Amino acid sequence: MRWRTVLVSGVVLSLGSILLAQEPATSSMAAPLVMEQPVVTDSGPSTWPKPTAWATGEYLVWGVKEAPVPVPLVSAGNVFTLGPSSTSGVVGLPGTQVLIGGRDLDFDPFSGARFTLGTWLGQSQVWGIDGNYFFLADRAARQLAASPGLPPLSIPFFNALLNAEDSTGLAVPSGPNGSGYNGLASLEVRTKLQGAEINGLLDLSSPGRLRWHCIGGFRYLNLEESLTFKTISTNLPPLPRDVFRTRDQVETRNNFSGYQIGLRAEYVADIWYVNVCGKIAFGGTDEDVRVEGRLVTNDFTGYGPVQVFPAGYFALPSNIGQHHDAQFAILPEVDVNVGCQVTPSLRAFVGYTFLYLSQAVRPGDQLDRIINPSQGPAFTGVPSTVLAGPARPMPRVSASDFWVQGLNFGIELQY
Repeated sequence: MRWRTVLVSGVVLSLGSILLAQEPATSSMAAPLVMEQPVVTDSGPSTWPKPTAWATGEYLVWGVKEAPVPVPLVSAGNVFTLGPSSTSGVVGLPGTQVLIGGRDLDFDPFSGARFTLGTWLGQSQVWGIDGNYFFLADRAARQLAASPGLPPLSIPFFNALLNAEDSTGLAVPSGPNGSGYNGLASLEVRTKLQGAEINGLLDLSSPGRLRWHCIGGFRYLNLEESLTFKTISTNLPPLPRDVFRTRDQVETRNNFSGYQIGLRAEYVADIWYVNVCGKIAFGGTDEDVRVEGRLVTNDFTGYGPVQVFPAGYFALPSNIGQHHDAQFAILPEVDVNVGCQVTPSLRAFVGYTFLYLSQAVRPGDQLDRIINPSQGPAFTGVPSTVLAGPARPMPRVSASDFWVQGLNFGIELQY
């Protein structure tokens, strides 16, 4: 019988609660019965409203992959092996030291900027669009070597006619016949990078602290670099002062374009947030290589009028000109940002970016150290650029990978 008593008591209490709920509150005692308590959910006051449009500006401090210069360009010979210019500074001989080239060159950090604009389309804010443009300011890495004649300096190369290592003099001490000359050489590699993208956005998230966007769009990247190798050699007294200057230059241009997909996630906690974006573009890189060489000298006119020849040391008639190739490439990018929502319409953040290009031509990789000196007056001392023998150096379009990474400091305006 006890369960019947409990059942009747429950029915009475339920009916009483319903009647009390239907009565209007006539005193302060009834207020607690109808007051709704605040419910804190994942989409509560600790998140900020989703913006309709946004504009971002970032200051970039990025580093790029080292510039490859695998070819030794200038070497110093051991004074104890000094003889004719072709026996000093030869790669592989005891006492030979490579002063310029033969290793990668490091760049100081690049400064740049990135600008982004975006907006959600329609009131549902499910579909959107954004785009950005970034650039890194032009920067150079340099090497320099000079000698008054001692220690001797040389241009080392592999002689295609002798099928052996060889060299030609850049700075040679005066001998008994007073035929010495001083020498100066410089190497400069310059890099410039810029890119842009435009994407469609799809919001995959539900209201809350965590937001997900799917990305799909078009990506463009432009990498331009140049390598310039210059030398100056001047007679030592008692010979008259002369003019003997060479210039070898390789310019490369890479234009990547392709379609990309990716995901962007953001987690918001009070005024702080973290967002991560990963995307990858599939497309192709158009690769252009331009090689130029020049010798300016008056050695062949009795130290009179200067002559100009289309031949340096590593840029000779056999490889001078423009060369082109195109290759399939991928371009992935990862961005991580940590920021603060300063006001409902202003954000400040710091982040990290890593960008990778699988195929790119770089100027140092286009140098061929196998040389037929018959076409180079700087080698032969004869005013002729006529090739006799194998056509070396050869034109090259040799590709490798390229990456850039660094810190970003930015602000974002939201509307």
